Amino acid sequence: MFSFWIDARLFGRHAAGFHVVNLLLHAGCVLLLWRLLRRLFPNRSGAAWLTTLVFAVHPLHAEAVVGVVGRAELWAAFWCLLAYLLAVTACAPVRAIAR
Repeated sequence: MFSFWIDARLFGRHAAGFHVVNLLLHAGCVLLLWRLLRRLFPNRSGAAWLTTLVFAVHPLHAEAVVGVVGRAELWAAFWCLLAYLLAVTACAPVRAIAR
């Protein structure tokens, strides 16, 4: 609800501003998913691209972007993907520095 309040302060009652913010949140989710897949499967870059592309254009996800009220789903996906990426990164083995 707080992000809707910020949008209302920035864009007024124009729906275009709300849609732009939803689109940026979706782009952030897509980028986080791509980074997560590249971290989990470093040798499968083609599969990471394909999976991310399907995630980006799938109608189930596009519905949350197009509708203004889908903001909660976008925020949930964003924070879950970010938490998972940070957990995977934190649990990765530390590589020894070759001298």
